[in-house]
Amino acid sequence: MRAAFKRHFPEVQLLSALEECLALGDAALVRDLMASASAPTAEDLRVLGIAHRLLGDVIASEQTLERAIAQGAAAARIDLARTYSLTERKEDAWQELQLLDIAALPAQDQAYAYRLRAELRSDLDSFEAALPDARLACRIANGLPQRAVVLPWCQITLAVTYEQLGEDHRALHLLEQLGELPVYGYPYHLVNSARVLLQLGRLEDARALILYLRTQVHTAQARRTWQRLQADLLWLQGDLSAALAVNQQAAQDAERDFNALQAVKAYLRVALLAAHLGAPDTALRALARAEVLAGSRGMRSLVLGYGASVRLRLGHLTPEAALQTLHAARDQLAQRAERPDERDMQLHACEAARHLGPEALARELEHLRALMRAAGHPAMLARSWHLLPDLAAQLRPGDPALLGPAVQPPALRLLTLNRADLMRGDRVVRLGVRRGVEVLAYLLHFGPRSLELILRDVFGDLDRTKGRNQFHQLRLRLRELAPELSLEYGGGLYHLRGQEALWWDVTGTAQPNMAHFLPACGSDWAQELALAVPEAGGGH
Repeated sequence: MRAAFKRHFPEVQLLSALEECLALGDAALVRDLMASASAPTAEDLRVLGIAHRLLGDVIASEQTLERAIAQGAAAARIDLARTYSLTERKEDAWQELQLLDIAALPAQDQAYAYRLRAELRSDLDSFEAALPDARLACRIANGLPQRAVVLPWCQITLAVTYEQLGEDHRALHLLEQLGELPVYGYPYHLVNSARVLLQLGRLEDARALILYLRTQVHTAQARRTWQRLQADLLWLQGDLSAALAVNQQAAQDAERDFNALQAVKAYLRVALLAAHLGAPDTALRALARAEVLAGSRGMRSLVLGYGASVRLRLGHLTPEAALQTLHAARDQLAQRAERPDERDMQLHACEAARHLGPEALARELEHLRALMRAAGHPAMLARSWHLLPDLAAQLRPGDPALLGPAVQPPALRLLTLNRADLMRGDRVVRLGVRRGVEVLAYLLHFGPRSLELILRDVFGDLDRTKGRNQFHQLRLRLRELAPELSLEYGGGLYHLRGQEALWWDVTGTAQPNMAHFLPACGSDWAQELALAVPEAGGGH
């Protein structure tokens, strides 16, 4: 384990082998190592408590961290507070942090404490109030010997804070800087990058990044994180039925993981989509569940506003009452400086005003334009525009800039469930290489690979010369028939370029039946993928 740590963080010295296990994302190994410990130290118990939390055992995490504190590990209060926070006990988490003299802690723990304070301030107060703590956490982390381990998480918190304040370009700049650090395990900073790219309307870049992130999924937690990105992409592409199915699964998974914030957001998206798609019972059930789970003020504001929009759509609320409620939710979000949600709530207020006549609509639109001028990009509203086609049709002739550019679906589709075809529209792209579709799916799943591995895994039953010839024939056929895609060589590996132009049914389907993946393919890798189910745990 120590050798693996040194390969990824050669200049970092941590306190113990247990900490190194956590940095490498192996919480299960920490738990297993500690099972036979006869006299664990307070710091050992602290690391074990963190491991229990990462493995989803909240009760064991709290009990173990309380033992660590009792034995003298004061900084374990940071980790106990984070466990409280993740189970929506935000006030308890804040009180736990208040018991600490942060300035007296080691610098590494100071960075962790200020990072958590920023996250709690964003929930209990506002993102503007969170900004100083988020910046301070990054400053401290940047000067640590353990910089490569600590800074990425502090920088993600700062980037998320900027994102919520509407400074998306600043957030993206921070996240891009993380690419220079050796982050091990699932690259959560890229998850945030993909989300910001979606908000900025850079769908091609976001699609490519989301496809890459799919290749990095090895745990249930990572799969659920990726699933939320997939749901957003499907929605922005206009595939609302698929987005509904993915959000329904995401809501159930988040609730099972005691992640109330993600559960509330997913249930609200289910309610909005189901109401739009003519499934009122599904919409109301999801809305009721979101109301039960909403604990923080921010979550309650979202439920208040989007609940009014859903009930207006279903005819359960008058336009006047809906507009009044949406204004209240918008103003609450404005007080907390949650700029993206404030803008989106104002767009839904415009829809309510549309029912009240031209004057009411004009007033609401002027407010929306003012918000967008202050800090906003039309693409940030793209998701809600899919739910408001009548308003969009009314505005398109006179105010197309507010609607933003039309979202174009990928030009090509790779179908690998029950069949093996590359499609352009309704037409099959005949590659003329028997394993052409398999090669594309292989590189989508694994990412860049050497020719040796491609020949072994895809063309293993052919002699080397025939396999190589088929691979290079595929490269030529793609140039002729699907020039959006290319197999390019660089750094000893072949890369599938142009993935943003390609929709793959495995990642674009809400719940793909992998038992039918490439049914005529006899390759070991494909059969293993058809049987693979991500294991629980992992993540940071």
